[in-house]
Amino acid sequence: MKATIVVVLSMIMVLAFGARSPAVGQKPAAARPVLNEQELKGEALFVQNCPLCHVPSKRKEKLGIQGRVLQGVYSEDSNDSLLRQIIGQGLAGKMPAFRYTLDQEQVDDLIAFLKGGAYLKAPSDNTD
Repeated sequence: MKATIVVVLSMIMVLAFGARSPAVGQKPAAARPVLNEQELKGEALFVQNCPLCHVPSKRKEKLGIQGRVLQGVYSEDSNDSLLRQIIGQGLAGKMPAFRYTLDQEQVDDLIAFLKGGAYLKAPSDNTD
């Protein structure tokens, strides 16, 4: 069942954030790395819980609700304990806590996705 959910959410992502050709004069985005099973689960959780703030859009930027874009921010060397704390407790006035929303395995999956680079392809002309 979980695998089906991951596949469905991944397909939704492809439809929502499908690859587009870069605009004239723009460099093409870096190739997205291949995700392992845990990173795919983390990606599905990210898409389900995080895009309101962490996927960029011009409208969110204008409204002042744009959180930090997380693509490429974390690496294999990033501190798991700190990531776990931020996800679980949130950041006062900036990010909600997910300690009652995500279980330990889900947090591990999300951390794996973040440490893998959190490569989502959002259209550059997104106006949502």
